[in-house]
Amino acid sequence: MLLLLGAGLMGLSLASCDDLIEPDISARHVLLLTPTDSSRTAVVVQTFRWEPVANARSYRIQVASPSFASPTKAFHDSTVTRTFFTTTLVPGAYQWRVQAVNGSYETAFSTRGFQLDTTTRLTGQTLQLGLPAAGAVTNVPVVNFSWTGLPMAQRYQLVISPNPRAGGGAALDTLVGTATAVSLRLPRTSQVYQWHITALNANSSATSATRTVEVDVTPPAAPTLVSPAASALFLTLPVTLTWSHPSTDVVRDSVFFYEPNQTALFSGFPKASSGTTLVLPAPAIPLSTGTYYWSVRSVDRAGNVGPAAAKRPFIIQ
Repeated sequence: MLLLLGAGLMGLSLASCDDLIEPDISARHVLLLTPTDSSRTAVVVQTFRWEPVANARSYRIQVASPSFASPTKAFHDSTVTRTFFTTTLVPGAYQWRVQAVNGSYETAFSTRGFQLDTTTRLTGQTLQLGLPAAGAVTNVPVVNFSWTGLPMAQRYQLVISPNPRAGGGAALDTLVGTATAVSLRLPRTSQVYQWHITALNANSSATSATRTVEVDVTPPAAPTLVSPAASALFLTLPVTLTWSHPSTDVVRDSVFFYEPNQTALFSGFPKASSGTTLVLPAPAIPLSTGTYYWSVRSVDRAGNVGPAAAKRPFIIQ
């Protein structure tokens, strides 16, 4: 009987190990798409693309200059889950290669080469924006702007337009020299801004895509307590607390549960909640006969903390 049980456990263990081994992709080939082999270009922001490999979890991409045999000018090594990778390069000869990987196997590298020609023309180049991310929201009026520089640019221009859809104020136009980052203190009022960067030199220019950033310094309104009704009677727990949000940009709430003195909080409170319901369970919160109070406070997506709802009682009989 013991032998049979041991054999059963051994079989289970082997099956579990087999489940962890992923499909063998080592014989597969990564098909590289762009840039094509032996191509020439003057575009310094290069996007490397390849076809997906079935059962691959990620891809390792390497870029070297002038070659992998002699990477004396540049070498970049990244692991990505998508089938493309974008970076900014300086003129020169390059090789690039991609390898598909899963938890157990990897393919051989597929390799190509290309030439990045020297140019002083910014026309047709792509400016990559860094921070703030597209659609970012913050309650801090000091905003850090950054982007990836272009080697032929002599200076950069940051243009910020407040509340463009609502006919906001005049655009802020700032020359930032050769720096690729700048911090600006914006007015401490709730506004949406559009911004972009223009790279300039003596004979050409290139403009980035436009992004928005929102400065939100307005706290959310106090939540509306829904149930239980004020001074509702309960014989036992659980008691389900529910509330609603007058504000639309709330991302989480803090729930406060007070002892009968309305000052001391029960252990573990305030509790964070991503929804609009919280159950007070028994016996985790042992309550004797008496009147207890609860309240809720909201936090919006910018991090502003709103006022707490007025404390509402319920009664345990």
